[in-house]
Amino acid sequence: MKVNAQTKIFPILPEAEINLEKICIEKLHQMYGKAIPVKVRETVEFELEAIRKTQTGSVILLVRKALAEAGLTAYDIGFRGSAGCSLVLFLCGLTCIDPLNAKIQLYPEFLFGLDGDREPVIDLIIPSEYQEKIIGALRSMDCLSDVLTPKAYVQDENGNLQIQVLDSAKFLIPRGYQASDFTPLLRGIEKEEIPQELINNLPGDCLAKIYLCNSSAIDMLYELVRRTGKSLAKIPLDDKEVFEAICRVRVQNSSISSDSLVTGIPELRSEKIRSIIHETGPENFDQLVKAIGLFHGTGVWEGNAEVLFSQNRIGVDNVIADREDVFEYLLQHGLDRRSAFETADYIRKGKAYNHPNENRWQGMKVAMRSHDIPAWYIESCQKIRYLFPRAHAIRKALEVYWGVWFFMHDNESFELLRDEAVEIAK
Repeated sequence: MKVNAQTKIFPILPEAEINLEKICIEKLHQMYGKAIPVKVRETVEFELEAIRKTQTGSVILLVRKALAEAGLTAYDIGFRGSAGCSLVLFLCGLTCIDPLNAKIQLYPEFLFGLDGDREPVIDLIIPSEYQEKIIGALRSMDCLSDVLTPKAYVQDENGNLQIQVLDSAKFLIPRGYQASDFTPLLRGIEKEEIPQELINNLPGDCLAKIYLCNSSAIDMLYELVRRTGKSLAKIPLDDKEVFEAICRVRVQNSSISSDSLVTGIPELRSEKIRSIIHETGPENFDQLVKAIGLFHGTGVWEGNAEVLFSQNRIGVDNVIADREDVFEYLLQHGLDRRSAFETADYIRKGKAYNHPNENRWQGMKVAMRSHDIPAWYIESCQKIRYLFPRAHAIRKALEVYWGVWFFMHDNESFELLRDEAVEIAK
């Protein structure tokens, strides 16, 4: 079958958009009663319209069903990127973060685009033991014929072609099609017959795809919950003992071999994050999110925020740690929403750093100066090579916080699981 790579060939569930809206409205009524707040309703309507435009309603419902069949809740899984910005994904149980009631504000534009025309990326982190169960559940659904893990023939150092799994993407092959309709590498051709132009061949954007990743942090939390019966949803996020313990972590790698808090929580194993925590001293969840963002960004902390912080020119609450920080700062200074969004996105991709003399960046700087944005802030923005998404920082901050909470309040379970992980890693 010949496939037009420019045409979307997505799985289709009957009345997907209608059912998706029903799920969202029913959940909102459970949360707010009959009187759903205007901002909440407007956000859901914006996202549902974006999902219609991008034809991704069926994909969301398929993933929701697969998670339900595997018995996983939103607290059992994590995500990467900006999935946590979506109210619809929260209402469907794909994330545990309510973006309108999060401790730090999130914006759907960063997932769906300012005009709601960006295809949302469903990038989930699943407990390792459930990976195949999720894929199996998807393959069994009537509207799919297969779930394709992208593979390619790549040359090794001796020039031999070998099959290699490329990433965590899973392509959803709709009923009526097969994998070979989209990639000639899967037609059973012998290795020696494959021409050079087919090496690293992948299906194009015509197919719907989701991402299913593994994470030792997710595995650890899932196992802690299973063993202890504790509910992550019921753990308060304002426990002072937890933040005090986080701030006490030792910085130098040479001093942490016996520190079970550091060795037991994957995010704290990096000397850089421990150094940032030592310098910023997060006292609440918002500030912990800032520390995580500073850690995962590039050109954000070293030689930038670190210097400003040491000079007492900024505090942890107003440091640039994620792209939403820039967006909010520009809005507060009077830039219109589109200009603020485009400038924040430009900065987060490192374009101001890579192209400091480009006309577009020069125009953005003029606009910022005209709105009384200080020179030090503009200079800080120009040093940034990559800004972490706030939603992802929140999710990682939750994983750190929950892990430390178990360390403080159920130490026996935490230490036992940590020891088991260390033994397995030997």
